Amino acid sequence: DVYKRQVEEVMGYADMGYDPKIKPLQSLGYKQVVEYLMGDCDQAEAIASTKKATRNYAKRQLTWFRRDDRIHWFSLSEEGKQHLLKRIALDICRSINI
Repeated sequence: DVYKRQVEEVMGYADMGYDPKIKPLQSLGYKQVVEYLMGDCDQAEAIASTKKATRNYAKRQLTWFRRDDRIHWFSLSEEGKQHLLKRIALDICRSINI
């Protein structure tokens, strides 16, 4: 189970003497495991918190991508792969003035 392995990983860092407040252990997923191991929440709460934080992070990424005019979105469901590859190649050629 992924969560169990992550708990073991964080416990390993603790055994090596790493402070749970260092930046890497405050990142998505690790922060929630640290909170669980410190007794701030139970395992179910840590998992739920990780899922929520992951969803929020994904939403922020999507917002960032949507605001960037350099990003071109393509849908494979609307176009065949060959047509899509040609369209991407043409877009690249136009962007570098070929």
